[in-house]
Amino acid sequence: MGKGVFVMKGAETVLVGSEAVYGEFDPASPFGSAEIGAPDEFRSRYRDFVEDVRARLPPAYRAVERHRGRGSAAIAESRLFEIGVTWWEGDFCLSVAPREGFGEAGGPHPLAVANLPRAARAVFLRLLLRYPLRVRASPWTTAPYRPFADRPAAA
Repeated sequence: MGKGVFVMKGAETVLVGSEAVYGEFDPASPFGSAEIGAPDEFRSRYRDFVEDVRARLPPAYRAVERHRGRGSAAIAESRLFEIGVTWWEGDFCLSVAPREGFGEAGGPHPLAVANLPRAARAVFLRLLLRYPLRVRASPWTTAPYRPFADRPAAA
């Protein structure tokens, strides 16, 4: 059996393997990667990753830093959506979720819920140019993110 794959209710999520942030795993290295020379470099690489993600977001998003607990943080938000990063089983999970507090009873705005797949695709396409994105295929497996796999080919 494999490792559990992260899922966030009401959000669209892609996974970025830690090797895309920290470098390939190297069992001979004391820190697990030949590219990491000291423990502080993990924090620096993570900050660089978050800044790179923010730089690739559509212009409607602004940077925020809100820790949500259990290795999860909101790193950017727009009027209707929030971008979160969660460290889970060796992967960075990037989620686009409707922001709470704009709909009835403080929940997400209905417009955000209805447009979540489109908003997530706009974010993930920009990240796909830089990172090998994966999506949850089952509770234990992932598959490459293919945003146009469900579209018919042009004639």
